[in-house]
Amino acid sequence: MNPETLYNHYSNAIIGAVGKDATTAQQLNTLGNALMPGFYRGAHPRGQEPVDDNTKHVYVVNGMTGPPGDHWHAVLREPGKKPLIYDSFGRGTRGFVGRGTERDAEQKKTGSDQNTCGQRCLAWGLTAKLVGQDADQI
Repeated sequence: MNPETLYNHYSNAIIGAVGKDATTAQQLNTLGNALMPGFYRGAHPRGQEPVDDNTKHVYVVNGMTGPPGDHWHAVLREPGKKPLIYDSFGRGTRGFVGRGTERDAEQKKTGSDQNTCGQRCLAWGLTAKLVGQDADQI
């Protein structure tokens, strides 16, 4: 299965289970830890990301430094590689250090889909766990 197909499968499942409402760090951590034990390193405000311990892992970070936040992003770290940044709006790295995924948006900024960034970050994290740097195709 290619990365985009995997991502769509996970995204549909997570949004179907959680719904389309905005997610909190606590909700993301509960689900992320259940889906990716040991690989998921939590949801953090910008500037408070986990220390890079030279292991393969993913975490979610909000674009702002404190509540209410503006948008969740996901980051894949792998030893010896630049961090891979996922933004469901397809805006590249958006100021984070690393390289971005494809610039196609998986999420719309209006309508019922506008608050699904957290759910999509977890779906991307699950995909990245399986395909590594090939998650840049999403």
